[in-house]
Amino acid sequence: MDRERAQDWLDRYVAAWLSYEPDEIAALFSEDASYRYHPHDDPTVGREAVVASWLGQDASEGASTRDAPGTYEADYAPIAIDGDSSSCGDRSFSTPSKIEKSAPTLNSTSATTNAQK
Repeated sequence: MDRERAQDWLDRYVAAWLSYEPDEIAALFSEDASYRYHPHDDPTVGREAVVASWLGQDASEGASTRDAPGTYEADYAPIAIDGDSSSCGDRSFSTPSKIEKSAPTLNSTSATTNAQK
């Protein structure tokens, strides 16, 4: 893993989030992926379960809901790389059409990802 590969994975992550294309989402994760929306959430386990969750087809607590087209933006960048793992920081926000008064929010949490490609 290097910074370029990590950034490529993060860019594909944002593109998949914006497109809601099942194949784009699935391409990000291994078959046995363990995915958390927030650091202390119980994980969603398995590629198919992650895709279903992203598409809003999972009724469990903390599951994703779909953003309306054009209402979400995000940037992610690798902060640290260790072997096959990368920690990242993000800046994501909803656009004014989704929330009447919206400003970019810098999230101080980081996510650990495993970029296999």
